[in-house]
Amino acid sequence: AFGRAIKLDPEYAAAYAGLSRAGNQLADHNGDNAGKQQALENASRAIALAPNLADGYYARAMALLSFTQDWAGAQTDLEKALALNDSDSSVLLGYARLLLSQARISESVVTARGATERDPLQTLAWAMYGRALAANGELEDSREALERAVELSPTSGFALFHLGNAHLLAGRPAQALPIYK
Repeated sequence: AFGRAIKLDPEYAAAYAGLSRAGNQLADHNGDNAGKQQALENASRAIALAPNLADGYYARAMALLSFTQDWAGAQTDLEKALALNDSDSSVLLGYARLLLSQARISESVVTARGATERDPLQTLAWAMYGRALAANGELEDSREALERAVELSPTSGFALFHLGNAHLLAGRPAQALPIYK
């Protein structure tokens, strides 16, 4: 759909940002180096076309986190995206992910909680919140947040994986095993 939108309007920045996010996910899962580079290029194109659109900065930040571990660049882009659109729960999720990767755990918890408050029906928000809580040693709260994520999306591999981890961390391997299966 993004490619078709770009064919119809080669200056459509939001389509480049969407194509970057989709390409980022695909390249992250299959290790496609060309896809990684293309995701970065599409995000940069989105920013060049619409420097006041948060989506491009968010897309580039996610590509930077996934492929280059450019924490400073990702933080700059996420802060710019938040400055342009502070109500986007996906941007908050990206920021929570960045904070967690930098071992800024308590900040990650607060940021991920903010994402759940902005969009209480977003599975990934609850899953990231649960993941951050687990990293902070708040295992029961983590389990509850992750169960909420699974309730919202019973087939979410990300939520199920981290729910299994929460059970393991809490010393409940018998409850983790069926989740992993």
